[in-house]
Amino acid sequence: MERSGDGSWAQKVGIEAPLPNASMTLHFKKIPNYVTTVTVLFMNSYGEKWKDSRTKFSVKSSRNKSSFLAEHEVSGENDVPYSLTYSEKFDLLAAVNRGESLSLSFDLVSGRVFKILGLMLCI
Repeated sequence: MERSGDGSWAQKVGIEAPLPNASMTLHFKKIPNYVTTVTVLFMNSYGEKWKDSRTKFSVKSSRNKSSFLAEHEVSGENDVPYSLTYSEKFDLLAAVNRGESLSLSFDLVSGRVFKILGLMLCI
C-alpha cells in the first residue's frame, strides 16, 4: 500500500472481484455468539471500470442451508469523481445461534469490479 503525494492513501484496502461474474463465499464455523445482523462495508466508485457494478450479498446458516437469511443487491458505481465507503446492514430473518456456522456470499452480478472493505457480524 502506498500513500499518494498529499499524505492520503492512494488505494483503499479490501477484497476486489477480479473478473466479471466473480463470486466468493466466506464461511464462519462455530461462531462464539449468536448473530442477528451482518453489516458489509464496500467501496462505491466512478469511471469506466465501475460502470454498472452491482453485487449481490447472501447470508445462510448451517441450520438453514436451503434458504437465505438475508439477500440484497447493491451498486458499486457513483457519479462523483472520488471513491466512497458505504455500509449495508442486513437484519437476518432468523438468528444464527452460538456454535452454528454462517456463510456470506458475494456475487458480482453486473459490471467488471466490486470491492469489499469490511464485515461485521453482530448481535
